[in-house]
Amino acid sequence: MCISTRSLFRPFLTAGVVLISSVAGGGFAPAQSLDDFKRADGVKGCPGIPYPELARRCMDTMVDVHESCKVVKWSCRDGSLQSIRTNTQIAQDIARDIETKENALTTEETNLESAKEADKPAIVNRISDLKKAIGEQQEKKKAAEERAVGARKETELRLAFGTKCLELRGKVNGYFKEGIDRAKSDAGKSDVSPESKRIIQNNMSRWEAESGEHKQVMNDVTDGIKYCQDWLQGR
Repeated sequence: MCISTRSLFRPFLTAGVVLISSVAGGGFAPAQSLDDFKRADGVKGCPGIPYPELARRCMDTMVDVHESCKVVKWSCRDGSLQSIRTNTQIAQDIARDIETKENALTTEETNLESAKEADKPAIVNRISDLKKAIGEQQEKKKAAEERAVGARKETELRLAFGTKCLELRGKVNGYFKEGIDRAKSDAGKSDVSPESKRIIQNNMSRWEAESGEHKQVMNDVTDGIKYCQDWLQGR
């Protein structure tokens, strides 16, 4: 039975949100105390967002990121993918060879009708050899075509997963951006002490760095998607 990683990660996800939201009384109101930011200080990833409802959405999405970006095989660069172009070319080359042999077979069958009795055994042998060779080539052609079709389907599947991965990572990056915007707003409030502003700024600096790392991963995924698209086109 296949168990979704979402159900496997759910206990850890819930625990992370409970930790973040404890000061807020278990609710999901925006962080309003310095303790929220102190608790988030130094915590990497989604659990380090001091806004509980935002952290929960971020961690929920990261479970999907794990499934779409890490569990499934979506890269077309790993060397396990059959070449659509190569196998299509093999099938086409074999088709031309079959046509040549079929023309030769037609010629031999025509010759057999008017051949002398002494020449017929040799012609019959050539006809038999040609039929055997044609049959073998037809099997090879079929196998190459099936490999090409299979490679196309697998490439399309990996491309779909890669596109989903990019979409989900974009959402996660959006949560960090939203956290930064909220923190800027909190830091700008008149009743916030210099010490509080310093801690909030430390949080924002870390989020911006993590957001930059996430953007780089998104760029890598974008390049991977382009590679799959080129592979699909037989490039």
